[in-house]
Amino acid sequence: RISMPGARQPKLNIIESRSLGARQAIVVIGYEKQRFLVTTAPTGVNLLTHLPDASEDEVTSSAKASTPLPFAQALAEVLKKK
Repeated sequence: RISMPGARQPKLNIIESRSLGARQAIVVIGYEKQRFLVTTAPTGVNLLTHLPDASEDEVTSSAKASTPLPFAQALAEVLKKK
């Protein structure tokens, strides 16, 4: 991606996704500082959990699509809470 000076950064980003096979996936979605873990399937999209808010550095990095947040770390944090 190329970022133009003065261009508006997108607020909604797919931070990371992993296929679960057979048209199913697990996805970390970011909107501004908020992050969500969702699943997608032919029947629809389901919210699994709201992840901890991203720091300002993570939001900037995600908007620039240079280094996405590590999916494994986000999933491990969610599983620790359960």
